[in-house]
Amino acid sequence: MNEDIIKTKVNYLVMFKRLWPYTRKHPWIFISVILIILVLTGISRFIPFVIGYAIDKGIIAKDISVFKMMALVYLALEIARTILHFSQTYMFQVLGNRVLYYLREDL
Repeated sequence: MNEDIIKTKVNYLVMFKRLWPYTRKHPWIFISVILIILVLTGISRFIPFVIGYAIDKGIIAKDISVFKMMALVYLALEIARTILHFSQTYMFQVLGNRVLYYLREDL
């Protein structure tokens, strides 16, 4: 009964080292995914600033032109975030499928 239990110690570093040779075959996809994640993080951190600026300079100061401009900036950021999120998901899946293909090829 104890023969069925396989004890392995796999953490993220071990898994990354095992998968890196396969991932390394597509460096541009990997680098693109990392860069998109960094840009998405920056956009997500910038959105509260835009909302705060719209409230402080637009609503409280009763300047509708600033409020409209910040609404357009917010819309542009959300559109960019949606497109980048789709791109990141798609490219990461492509990379994952290619890594799986190479793994199956080696087995």
